[in-house]
Amino acid sequence: AVVLTQLGYAAGLFLVLPLRDLFENRKLILRMLAVAIASLLVVVASPTLPLFLAACFLLGFSSSVVQLMITLASLLTPAERRGAMLGGLMSGIMLGLLLARPIASVLAVATPAFAGETPRVGPADPAVRFAAYNEWQVYHLSGALRSVMVLEFGADERDEKVGLGNTAAWD
Repeated sequence: AVVLTQLGYAAGLFLVLPLRDLFENRKLILRMLAVAIASLLVVVASPTLPLFLAACFLLGFSSSVVQLMITLASLLTPAERRGAMLGGLMSGIMLGLLLARPIASVLAVATPAFAGETPRVGPADPAVRFAAYNEWQVYHLSGALRSVMVLEFGADERDEKVGLGNTAAWD
């Protein structure tokens, strides 16, 4: 997803920035921001991996709008203040880039993951749960102390990755 987003950004720089000479900058910026918002909403709500990846590419593509904003800001600023304005603008962009990862890490740790689907209760025994298999779905399985959890796989299925929590506490 990260590579596709970066490829989208490169494509946006290559294809959109030359359009600033053909179209009015404000309208182009507003359209690019609308595409960025729409692609963010699709990234958040995409039910399938191909749609998610396409939205990531489109998000990167529309993120090149920042370069259009820098150009527009320099055109709207008087020549005697242009250097100070561009310095402040670039400082803000760099600060945002540097702080984005630590802030995202803090938010990721502080909020629960909502990608998991909890299997539903079976018709005969409430302790038995079922989930229809979907290769792109993350399943949330939780147990309790002194309980047994059995996962039954089909003949062609296998377990690839398991998060087990605090395994050091088992010793």
